[in-house]
Amino acid sequence: MSVVKDLLEARFQSNMRRINRLVTLIFTDPLKPKGLFQSDGVRADILRTIVVFLHASFEDVLRSHLPRQNKKLTFTSGGDLDKALTLSGIDPKPFKELFPPLIQLQLDLL
Repeated sequence: MSVVKDLLEARFQSNMRRINRLVTLIFTDPLKPKGLFQSDGVRADILRTIVVFLHASFEDVLRSHLPRQNKKLTFTSGGDLDKALTLSGIDPKPFKELFPPLIQLQLDLL
């Protein structure tokens, strides 16, 4: 592996460990949900942070696989994700069913 790929892998793994710790935190007694799919206050803020962190980590990895840096490419729609995966040489078909929930999560944060 190249140094750049090694650093990308290390950064991604570090981010996943951070996300795992945040997920573990929201299930501790003071932050347990009040009911199914009911979160507010600090717990809701941590959940939003997890989603943003996951999105940023995914985007970082995806951008690193693009053949050239494209500052105008965004990741705010299924079409954007499809285009980025295609440009990266990755078949988007296996991921298409994930596009709607990913986009909805991002919209819910706005």
